[in-house]
Amino acid sequence: MYFNAKFFKPNDANYADSIVLAFGNVDKETRTLLAEQEKMQERNDIIRAIAGVYYATFYVDLEDNTYEIINGHDAIRQVTEGITDCQKALFQVADLLTDSEYIDRMRDFNDISTWPERLKDTDIASRRFIGLTKGKSKVNLISGKRDADGKVTHVVFTVRQVSDDDFKQA
Repeated sequence: MYFNAKFFKPNDANYADSIVLAFGNVDKETRTLLAEQEKMQERNDIIRAIAGVYYATFYVDLEDNTYEIINGHDAIRQVTEGITDCQKALFQVADLLTDSEYIDRMRDFNDISTWPERLKDTDIASRRFIGLTKGKSKVNLISGKRDADGKVTHVVFTVRQVSDDDFKQA
């Protein structure tokens, strides 16, 4: 069982030199909190498993032009280190880690000003490219959050290696 304890000084003058110790049973509240924490851990485990499929996952705030790397290959972390501006970071990744034949297409796709329009009527947009470290790859823009008008404000940006067959389906 779980209890909490509270100390307080009574307002009654007859008990001026006294302190009251009160105990309350918080077993139900504690068990509920522990169950919620366990459920949250399970969700985090699911997200971690999904993110593990990708060699890069960014959470992008389009309104602030900021990002958080949820997971990332060492090369991606190295080329974005110290860059807080999302647009600059994505262009840096495209310029340094994309095969020269695909750089212009990747810079175009990584232009975050185009993302709300790309995701206007869908929750996912994709592009295939050849990367210098991972070879044939696919980048996805996944709608993460929309404003009251339905415009995308946050995007999950993922990159994963693909098979020859997946790459040809472009």
